[in-house]
Amino acid sequence: MNILITGVSSGLGKALKDEYLNLGHNVYGISRSKVNDCNHISCDLENLDGIESKLCRLLRNVSKLDLVVLNAGMLGEIKTFDKWTIKELNKIMNVNVWSNKIILDWLLSNRKIHQVISISSGASEHTYKGWSGYSLSKSSLRMMMKVYSTETEDTHFMSVAPGLVDTPMQDYLCNEVDTNEFTVTKKFIESKENGVTKPPKDVAKSIIELIPSLTKFENGSFIDLRDKK
Repeated sequence: MNILITGVSSGLGKALKDEYLNLGHNVYGISRSKVNDCNHISCDLENLDGIESKLCRLLRNVSKLDLVVLNAGMLGEIKTFDKWTIKELNKIMNVNVWSNKIILDWLLSNRKIHQVISISSGASEHTYKGWSGYSLSKSSLRMMMKVYSTETEDTHFMSVAPGLVDTPMQDYLCNEVDTNEFTVTKKFIESKENGVTKPPKDVAKSIIELIPSLTKFENGSFIDLRDKK
């Protein structure tokens, strides 16, 4: 299969890339940091103007993608909503939402796309103190998948929440956030200590096992991996 994955230099994106390469698939990766083991282009998704030209270079010899995984994203700083500036909100929306719109619009106009998976979050449907920017962006991305699903006949879209994954995002939540002010953070610390937080490789394998069956779900649906256990 030809597979495009964003955010392949670390965390879940890297794990997905590694697993698909091990399975013998053609992986096309996008990330800020350079990656040498797959077809790759360095691209800062905050810079919206540069995305289309990068895609054109990366996929110049590819006419069809069997799978697109929109994994790249940013958490932003955990702080109350009144402390978020419009500039900061624009940045997180550019990375988590609008960059994906640009990617999808270009792909759907220039390539055949069978299946699109956006990596979502429980924060797309639950509100936590301090998570405002992330929640707004993830709920917007989730709705955007539903919008595309109603307007694109030949491509199947899904939003998948992977649960707790041991990534730099979890390191920030567990080590740098004030747990007295943002009490929900305590559950992330406990989950990591109790082994509930899973290694990226294990989560990637679970997602890969699930992906072939996702086209049986209603186009534009959302699922949480923790509900599939």
